[in-house]
Amino acid sequence: MGERTYGRLWPIFAGERGEYELLAGRPGLAARRLAAMSRTANEGLLMSEQVWDNRPPAADGSPRPGTPTRSATPLAWTHAQYVRLALSLDAGTPVERPSVVARRYADR
Repeated sequence: MGERTYGRLWPIFAGERGEYELLAGRPGLAARRLAAMSRTANEGLLMSEQVWDNRPPAADGSPRPGTPTRSATPLAWTHAQYVRLALSLDAGTPVERPSVVARRYADR
């Protein structure tokens, strides 16, 4: 059997949750998601696919939670989500919301 691996936190999903918070009328929480995403950037301001959670691989507690793992960096999707959430906060609503999808779920 191989070594067990764990999936870690994905900054991109914080951005998606931020868009949900905007739709739910909670722009303050959406802004907190954007700030959380920005804290995951490395020293070159690049965001990765995943960041360390509170279960680091080393017993001494390093690396710190919220710092980039050795996953794909930069991850263009994460950067795009960051920009999209920032624009959405400025607009007060998600800027990318396909009408066909919105209509489908608004009727439920």
